Amino acid sequence: MIVTHRPDFVATWAGLSQVTVLTLNRLGRRASALLAAAVSGGLALPDAVLQQIVVKTDGVPLFVEEFNG
Repeated sequence: MIVTHRPDFVATWAGLSQVTVLTLNRLGRRASALLAAAVSGGLALPDAVLQQIVVKTDGVPLFVEEFNG
């Protein structure tokens, strides 16, 4: 099972031996733009649109995908 949560959430089960905690950082501007372009359904997005997606999603991959949808 994969569980995601915000950094301020305290998982009481995080210390269990069968649990692996992996911290993921936000994507950089370039990686966000590349992801947005990759999930655009083959549409060429104008640079202004890509930059708006990058700024509004703040590097959160799920937001980049959803914003593009």
